[in-house]
Amino acid sequence: MRIIRTTVVASLLISGFLTACAPEKRESAKRDAIPSLPMKPGLWETQVTFTDIQVQGLSEKQEKKLLSDISNQLSGQSCLSAQQARKPEANFFTGGHSDDCKYKKFAIAEGRLDMSVDCSMKAMATIDMDMQGPVSATALDLEISPQLRLPMVGKVTLHGKAEGRYLGACEKEK
Repeated sequence: MRIIRTTVVASLLISGFLTACAPEKRESAKRDAIPSLPMKPGLWETQVTFTDIQVQGLSEKQEKKLLSDISNQLSGQSCLSAQQARKPEANFFTGGHSDDCKYKKFAIAEGRLDMSVDCSMKAMATIDMDMQGPVSATALDLEISPQLRLPMVGKVTLHGKAEGRYLGACEKEK
């Protein structure tokens, strides 16, 4: 019973953490310092798939459900303006679900992105996520490794992929 309650609490905290977030406000000087990406403006679809989770106290079945829930939560579509495509806010790379997120590292060289994002949700949770991989005008293929720290559950470490693709103009542009 306690494991089920812990799983439900962890799932709710993670879900709340991922959905309650908003993009960080930046000064234009800081924004201009971010390297430019080759991404096309328009509608992007990202599919996130987590393949590994490390958390104490969950059964294999509970871990698989949590992996699926978090993968689904971070997958989706985003419409990027021309300015956003060159320099997206951190929330684009966290599925649009980030609060008080900051780039800890953001480097692009030879078509490969290497970045780290740090987010917090007040006293409920913090997340650090590393992402690396190729990014082109119409696709991204990133290895992602988030680490969540939840007060009631402890450290949750995940590993997976974020595969994105350009779909075309955004609905409002058509």
